[in-house]
Amino acid sequence: MAKHIVCLTFDHDNMSPFVARGMTTPTQISRGDFGIVAVPRILKLLKQYDIATTWFEPGHTIETYPDCARAVFAGGHEIAHHSWAHVTPTALSREEEEADLARGNEAIHRLTGKYARGYRSPSWDLSPHTLDLLLKHDFIYDSSMMADDYTPYRVRDGDVIELHKPAIRGAATRLVEMPISWALNDFPVFDYMRLPKFKTMEEAAAVYCRRNVA
Repeated sequence: MAKHIVCLTFDHDNMSPFVARGMTTPTQISRGDFGIVAVPRILKLLKQYDIATTWFEPGHTIETYPDCARAVFAGGHEIAHHSWAHVTPTALSREEEEADLARGNEAIHRLTGKYARGYRSPSWDLSPHTLDLLLKHDFIYDSSMMADDYTPYRVRDGDVIELHKPAIRGAATRLVEMPISWALNDFPVFDYMRLPKFKTMEEAAAVYCRRNVA
């Protein structure tokens, strides 16, 4: 019989995505607090079937829900990096992104005694600086990109992408990509996120560009 290997991962966000978007009303925060209920159930099931998994933990979750984070680590699961504040890297300067990366890694180090080996962007998007920063901080793998469905591959850096020219691919790095896919994630299908209201379309476009294009 063929042997099949599955990498099962969790993004242990809790309230951090809502806080990062300024959604701090009681109902939105309560959605994050449901992690206090859900995590023990998930850990019990994983223990029952002796399944080791990877949990991508924002530093905000580790520091806001320390008992939950300790329970995940105590269950024998890998703790990987998922930013500190769940802010998309494309909205940050290089200095801000590195500070967020370092702060999240320090939270993981305090929890586990080691720095994270893996990283997943909180928006599944990388800034022009992310790969260089991951290499600088000795990460082994990333899990934010989609050039394959289930086969790991080496991450390229230095691509040159221009609208009116063929793309020029950069060189492969030592960073290993563990590919992901929106289609395989439950969040887009089963959840929703109410976006802030804007007075004008120009205001909405400006915020979108700051978060996703800059």
